[in-house]
Amino acid sequence: MPKELVVEPARQERGRESAPGGDLRKFLKRLSIFVAPFLVYAVVIVLVDPYNLFNVSPLIPDQVKKPISNLNYPLWKMSEFRRRPMPNVLLGDSRMGAIRAERVSQVAGEDYYNFAYGGATLQEIVHTFWFADSLTRLRNVYIGINFNLYNALERGDRTEDYSSIARNPLRYFVHPSVLEATWYDIGAVLGANVKIGVPNMTRDRFWRHQLEVTARQMYRRYEYPEKDWRELGRIADHCRSQGIRVAFIIFPTHTDLQARVADFGLQAEQEHFRRDLTNLAPTFDYDFPNHVTQNQENFKDPFHFREEIMELLVQDVWGGKCVLPRRRPDDEHAIVSGESAVPRSSAPEQVSGKSP
Repeated sequence: MPKELVVEPARQERGRESAPGGDLRKFLKRLSIFVAPFLVYAVVIVLVDPYNLFNVSPLIPDQVKKPISNLNYPLWKMSEFRRRPMPNVLLGDSRMGAIRAERVSQVAGEDYYNFAYGGATLQEIVHTFWFADSLTRLRNVYIGINFNLYNALERGDRTEDYSSIARNPLRYFVHPSVLEATWYDIGAVLGANVKIGVPNMTRDRFWRHQLEVTARQMYRRYEYPEKDWRELGRIADHCRSQGIRVAFIIFPTHTDLQARVADFGLQAEQEHFRRDLTNLAPTFDYDFPNHVTQNQENFKDPFHFREEIMELLVQDVWGGKCVLPRRRPDDEHAIVSGESAVPRSSAPEQVSGKSP
């Protein structure tokens, strides 16, 4: 009698039938393990938000973040200005950055925004003007430019960092300044003593370093900034056509630094710079030898004046009190001197340049 043949599904086949579901679960598990660190990282960036791009998290206060944001001034300030545009702006480098906007607002009687960047280039100043102009109807624009900025070889434009991120916010998560600032913000909240831009040397040594190293780097190679001059002209023309008051400020520097211009044979180029500005707009020129610029006690370093001089500049430029020596464009030796801060002079009050 023939034996009955019973065929059972092979275990291998049963396993093969159930494999797709199991493989999918394994894949999703591995994917979640892989993706989890990136999600945690993204959440940390959003919560810390070192440049307030998203401005949704109160985790770290602005008084902690703002000093650290100096790692990339435009990222912080362009984001802040877009949220709250103002019609009156201050543009320039760290010297204009030292002018406290709240004091200018008090003296001038209207709100000002300090849109200056430490280490700014003319390219950044020009782009920041047009950025501000695109967001609000400007009324008053003050641009701080010293001779060391007026060089075609001094390039660089950090405003493009903000523009690039504004076009694609995902770039915020991988930008080096964002990563560095996030790290420092977390450290500061945890008690670390974070100092950005503070020289790690004595005042005397830093003074010498600024003269021997920094000034040399700025002045050893010079090229007239034809393109930047045209761009400044475009700004001046736009301001005249739109009824915007625009003025330039040449901030005081110590005479030790002023002497370096002659050391590199750039006196004629410096005078050309002065004529360019005064031909474009009213110019407040404080950068020449006088009893203020000869006194080291008035300066933190050869480039940067102290708080007391800042206050006098505010009174002089925005308060109309004429309290600091000011150079006239038609005579390098004639100055306008102040009433209370400096000895009186017989020279009449005059601000260089044409009205916009």
